[in-house]
Amino acid sequence: MNSLHLHAFEPSRGFTLIELLVVISIIALLIAILLPTLNKTREAAQGIACLSNHRQWSIVMGTYLNDSDDYYPPYAYGAGFPANDPYLSPYDYAGRNLTWTGMLWDNGYIDQLSIMVDPGLSPETDIEYIDSALDSSLAATYPQFTHAQYGYNHIHLGSSFRLSVSNQRTPAMINDVRSQTETILLADSFSYLYEINTGKTRGYYIVRDHYSPGTYGPHVRHSSAINVLWVDGHASAVRVGDASNPYASGLTTISDADNFWDRK
Repeated sequence: MNSLHLHAFEPSRGFTLIELLVVISIIALLIAILLPTLNKTREAAQGIACLSNHRQWSIVMGTYLNDSDDYYPPYAYGAGFPANDPYLSPYDYAGRNLTWTGMLWDNGYIDQLSIMVDPGLSPETDIEYIDSALDSSLAATYPQFTHAQYGYNHIHLGSSFRLSVSNQRTPAMINDVRSQTETILLADSFSYLYEINTGKTRGYYIVRDHYSPGTYGPHVRHSSAINVLWVDGHASAVRVGDASNPYASGLTTISDADNFWDRK
């Protein structure tokens, strides 16, 4: 007869404190290794989405040019803009104060507010802010559209401020631009003055052709680069060496003979 062997119940062995610490250390190490990669992947995706917005703007501008006898939209409309200027035909903005973004929205060239917002710059907040422009009490002027996050080359394309002409508010015609592959139409933008005054980050609907600290201009927000839409319709990232002054190494300034701003 086989003897019966009884064994006392032995509970399963858990992790020791040292083992738990080792596991936690390994997890922390993996996170430290993967997080920069994940951040770079997210930044790259935001940059691609931003370039897609620029290309959508190219379609919007092209459609407007076809409808306006090849004139670019004026950067704004209000005081000082004659109501019967031929480049505004067939649109009538008499008595209204509108930015170029507001005018394009007003006439159905833009049907999604997301085109005004760069995913790399507080998109959720700014969509809500820009959306408030459609409130009925603001419908006549759309003031929030001034904080679209893509700035227009307004001095050279949205007006004629750098030229000796009778009406310097007249925008350019596309054929006025000789080097269309190397002339900026839109660029990622930022209102430095708004941030100084309010502590909030906002884009701006126009960009300067020269360095003017503390106001508004191109904004570096995609891995040391500014995304740009060029007059010929292509969009690209322009690398800059100094984020505080993108004109010094990247975009150039109007004082440079071979700049990216004027119509020459």
